[in-house]
Amino acid sequence: MFIKKYINYFLKIFNVKLQKRRQTFDELIPKLIGSNTPVIFDVGANKGQSIIRFRKIFKNSIIHSFEPLPDLYKHIKDNYKFNNLFLVNKALGSCEGQSQLFFNNIGNFGAMSSFNKLDKNSAYVEEYKRINKNWNEINDDSVSVKITTLDKYVKFNKIKSIDYLKIDVQGWEPEVLRGASESLRKGVIKNIELEFMIAQAYDGTVSFSDFDSILCKNKYKLIAINNYGDVVSNKNLSIDVIYTRH
Repeated sequence: MFIKKYINYFLKIFNVKLQKRRQTFDELIPKLIGSNTPVIFDVGANKGQSIIRFRKIFKNSIIHSFEPLPDLYKHIKDNYKFNNLFLVNKALGSCEGQSQLFFNNIGNFGAMSSFNKLDKNSAYVEEYKRINKNWNEINDDSVSVKITTLDKYVKFNKIKSIDYLKIDVQGWEPEVLRGASESLRKGVIKNIELEFMIAQAYDGTVSFSDFDSILCKNKYKLIAINNYGDVVSNKNLSIDVIYTRH
């Protein structure tokens, strides 16, 4: 007790304040789910980073992974041979059909691919050019990909519950949520992780209200944010958030 008081006195003199380490999402998720065999939807799989991430947290997780780009889908299929991993070569959206997915040749392995074109005059793109001196100009190349809805996939595969839905689709997140309206209303989805790009990168904008207008009316509450800052000092700022049904 004496040592603790002495340390606190010493820190006070030098105006130093100890802060508790922030809990990471990966430390929080097991507490939210409470199961060793959760059903996880990985929407926007890219090259499989989230598959590895979730398997580290839950060795026996059941993962449904969605990646519409043919090359990335093949990469995942060739390199990930886990049990209970279901790969889907489609995008999720608000309705079934096909649409052009723009490669947006920025970043690696299609990380910035989106149904929206990059805003070539945005501060986000200018900052990326500044950091990557050898980067070529943006092209408008695209590929036609198939789209289904989360509701249709859930119904067809007779999925009763989704413990964790992760969506990282570069500004397309609201469309995925709109295609999950029935699952959200019925509480099939327990927890949702979304990427929110605060920095303007694409034609068109997404705001928190786009998420809240869909989620709050279905009894979901924002409970966690993994980043902070401002777009004045960080022109590429994005954050991840978690909503849970309460």
